[in-house]
Amino acid sequence: MPSYNNNFFQDFLEAEPTAAFFSAIKPFGTSPRKSRFLEEQYAPNRGRYMGELGEQLREGILPDLPFADFLSSQNFNRQFMDQPRYNRGMSSSKFNPRTRFLYGF
Repeated sequence: MPSYNNNFFQDFLEAEPTAAFFSAIKPFGTSPRKSRFLEEQYAPNRGRYMGELGEQLREGILPDLPFADFLSSQNFNRQFMDQPRYNRGMSSSKFNPRTRFLYGF
């Protein structure tokens, strides 16, 4: 078995950002609804990452933030909980009662 140094793995994660993303969200997807939600968050998280790099460039700093490090600072549970209750699979009947139909006026 060939031996690899850590630079190989870091380079791979930077070359394949989807690998870094899906490995970062794996521990958080404990339910089917949550897993589905997290899988759809690649583009928004990639966009926030690119925004961080752009911010560093605008400040005159050479961007050196790897995508894997950016992902480790993200709170995926918070991203899920910030969704409306119905997106999280929770009933909101207390705040939005079912409609009742009255027949036979």
